[in-house]
Amino acid sequence: MKRSVWVYGLSVWLATLSSVHASIIVTWLDNPIVLFHGQAPSIQFPIDLDGDGFIDFTFAASINFVGVRSEGQNRYVIIPSPPPNIGGPVEPLYPDYEIGLDLDGNPEWFGINTDFATLGIWFDTGSSGNFRGHHAYMGIEFVIEDNTHYGWINLMIGHDGPYGEIYGWAYESTPNAPILAGAIPEPSTLLLLLTGGIGLLCMKSHSRNTR
Repeated sequence: MKRSVWVYGLSVWLATLSSVHASIIVTWLDNPIVLFHGQAPSIQFPIDLDGDGFIDFTFAASINFVGVRSEGQNRYVIIPSPPPNIGGPVEPLYPDYEIGLDLDGNPEWFGINTDFATLGIWFDTGSSGNFRGHHAYMGIEFVIEDNTHYGWINLMIGHDGPYGEIYGWAYESTPNAPILAGAIPEPSTLLLLLTGGIGLLCMKSHSRNTR
């Protein structure tokens, strides 16, 4: 009996340890947010990433457009348009791309006090938008209690028309720490070994109690 109580207590402690060290906060939606309207003017879809009651990014969809706007000091990753234009289309990022203050390649951070940036736009004469036809990650930088955090939003934008879906998002709970696109928390090797050891102890304890 004492061994069983000890094993149970250690299990609870390890579960707590796991939650403490899991620095990536992930939200997967049971049903995707559908970015579709089919009419003008557009309909908006506000997103509160960390559940603090403040909107971090607002998505929009209209008869020919799907886009996103940052709120407050938050930013997103773009490919800059050539001068004299300001800003640029949102850039799709793929698994393991590092999202942090410094970005590899041509992408840049943008979005403070801006209008909606293009995820996809469709006209009778053609369409454009770097995210159009892609299921990828949108790199984000947002503020929690005056601290900067990096994360991603997993979404798909249609190829043939103004349609999109948001499936979830994640961010680093450690301020200023970069995150890889698509990264989710993984148990440490030590935690896996300890958990396996607890499983063996439970089996031995059960075996002795049933003799």
